[in-house]
Amino acid sequence: MCEQALLCDSRGVPLPGVVRWTPDGPVVVPEDGPISGEVYYSVEDELFPAETGTTLRIPTKRRVLVKFPPLVVRRLPYCSGGEIDTTEDLYPRSTHSWYVRYRIGLRVTGGPDHTYVLQEVHDDERLWLTVVDHEGRVVESHWVHPFEAGPLLLDDDSTALLKMFSVSQMSRPELLGVLDGPPPPRSAMVRLMEGADIPMAGAGDDARSVLTPLVPTSFTPRQREEMMAFLYLVATGHTVPDDPLVFLQRCFNAPYLRGLLLRHYRFVLSGRRPPSYVSVFH
Repeated sequence: MCEQALLCDSRGVPLPGVVRWTPDGPVVVPEDGPISGEVYYSVEDELFPAETGTTLRIPTKRRVLVKFPPLVVRRLPYCSGGEIDTTEDLYPRSTHSWYVRYRIGLRVTGGPDHTYVLQEVHDDERLWLTVVDHEGRVVESHWVHPFEAGPLLLDDDSTALLKMFSVSQMSRPELLGVLDGPPPPRSAMVRLMEGADIPMAGAGDDARSVLTPLVPTSFTPRQREEMMAFLYLVATGHTVPDDPLVFLQRCFNAPYLRGLLLRHYRFVLSGRRPPSYVSVFH
């Protein structure tokens, strides 16, 4: 498939204009103003990379009329170079292993560098997938089955976690912000100190100054900060979050806090009394 194709209607009758492929996907370019009615373009070959690094072009059994507008236009990772591991976690397997190239690209590039376009086809329940590189070149164009649309419509687990991780790595974990606010109430501090054989924490202007004496200096500064945030959340009655993904995003870059909270949730959900965390820390 070339970087542009002639437009037509649902019967294959030519229309005045072309479709051009850009790095952002297909663009309909009419010759004489807007085109009314349904717009299609026709293809007669499937195009996809071979394991040897070459490009295979296989004629379709009939003329295929691809419909506008697209169902999906989305930038995602892609890798087509050389021989690739053809194992994949999509079953049944993806057509011409396109999903494998997406997964390899996710590991190799780590970011969206190709545009995936999914379109309906006239008089066929199957769909047409086109992949365009950053220069607007079509590197893949072929049939796909409806079940293959899922990865293009939704983020899989690894992609969602990658997004969380990349955002979290660039910013301070949200839950650590509680240490910059007011300290827990005196009654909450009394409950927190139950069973702990250390002096009661004194007064302070913020939670950090009040909770600092409760965490031994033998821990690293990062560990101490996350442990103090944990004590604050326990003291103020922090509840189990309704959405685990929101929880992960809020403390993805705070591994000690996350681990402590997950263990605390086990006590809460099982109805057991949690230990004296201040005593445990000492």
